[in-house]
Amino acid sequence: MERITMNNINSQDRQPKELNNTVNRRKTPRFMASAIPSLKSVHFGEGPEIKLINISTGGALIETQEPMSPGSSVSLRVVTTEAVHLLKGRILRCDTSTIGEGSVFQCAITFNEDFTILPPSQEAD
Repeated sequence: MERITMNNINSQDRQPKELNNTVNRRKTPRFMASAIPSLKSVHFGEGPEIKLINISTGGALIETQEPMSPGSSVSLRVVTTEAVHLLKGRILRCDTSTIGEGSVFQCAITFNEDFTILPPSQEAD
């Protein structure tokens, strides 16, 4: 299985530790989808493609056309140039991002198991 490592993530695309003067309390850093050059697409299982906003070892922020209920189980299929990763998790929260005819929802997901995004020094051989 391909590992997304610090070497293949652009440092300028990491989420800042502080946003709007609020300290980020996340346990692991999140990386913008654009920082992962090998990322091809993200889907709900075999369903439609969804937009990945950011991802970490413990979760992701996605954008969907439909609202999702907190606590709902989800399966993400993350397709990269080298592998397909199946990630199971649950919805933590879902907020309206855009209102109107084209409503868009941003949903935070926590993974059931860590998704490996490790610095090279911590990678297993």
